[in-house]
Amino acid sequence: MTKLFLFIFLVFNFNIDTQVIQNTNGTKKISIDPFENIFLCKKNKIIKIKKSNNQRLEYNFSEYGDLTKIITRNPLRITLFFKESQTIIFLDKNLNKLNLELKVQNLQNNIISDIETHSNLIFLLSEKSNEICTYDFKKMEFKNYNSNIKIKKSEYLKLFLNNDEIVILNNEEILILDENLITKKIEKLKNCQRLFFNEDFLYLQIKDNLYKSSIMDLSNLFFLKTLPKNSLFYISKNNLFVLKNNFFSQEKISE
Repeated sequence: MTKLFLFIFLVFNFNIDTQVIQNTNGTKKISIDPFENIFLCKKNKIIKIKKSNNQRLEYNFSEYGDLTKIITRNPLRITLFFKESQTIIFLDKNLNKLNLELKVQNLQNNIISDIETHSNLIFLLSEKSNEICTYDFKKMEFKNYNSNIKIKKSEYLKLFLNNDEIVILNNEEILILDENLITKKIEKLKNCQRLFFNEDFLYLQIKDNLYKSSIMDLSNLFFLKTLPKNSLFYISKNNLFVLKNNFFSQEKISE
C-alpha cells in the first residue's frame, strides 16, 4: 500500500512523460526548440524529431568536423558551430542548409572556442586570448569588442545568453556582461558545467546534480534533483528533458 501511494505521489507531483525514441546510439548532444521538437546530435549528423507527428528529418554535417554547439532558440534558423573548422552554418526548420556560411577566421584572427546568437548578432568568444566580440552578419560588421575579459582561464570557458546579458562560465566563476560587453558582475561558482535560463531563474548542473537559483543571487542555490548518470538533458521553459537508453522523458521542474 505504501509503495502504491508513493507511485501515485510521484506521478501527480512530477508529471513525467516518457516516450521511446529509436536509434539514439551515438547521440552526443540533445537540444529542444521552443515548439518542443527534439534535436539529436550524433557524430556526423543531426536528427530532428517533430513533436506534432514524430517525423524525422536529418542533416549530415560531416564536411565541417565535430559539432561544438547547436542553438535552437529560433526554430526557423538553427545555428551550428564547428570549432574544428571554425565555421558557423544555419539550417531552416526542415534542416535545409541556408546560404549563409561564416568562416570566423576570415572575420578576425582569433581562434573561436564558443558562440552565441541573438537575432542577427553572433557573439564570438576566444578562450585563448580571453576576448569576446559581437558580429552583425546581416550588416557584415563588428559592433562591440572586449579584449580584456576579467575571468580566469580554468578548465573551460563557455558562453551563454540571457535576454540582453552575456554570461561566460568557467570552472570557478561566472562573468555577466551587458549587451555592450561591459562587465556587470562576477560571481564565484565552482564545478558548474551547464546553465539554463528561465525568466528570472537559473538552472545549473554541478557534477550530477541540478540546482535552481535567482540570477541576481547565485550564492543561494536550491537543490532540485540528481540527474540520471550517463544521460543527456536539456531545460526549456521549466521543463527538464532527459534522454537515456532510448527513453526520452519530459518533467516539469517549476515549483
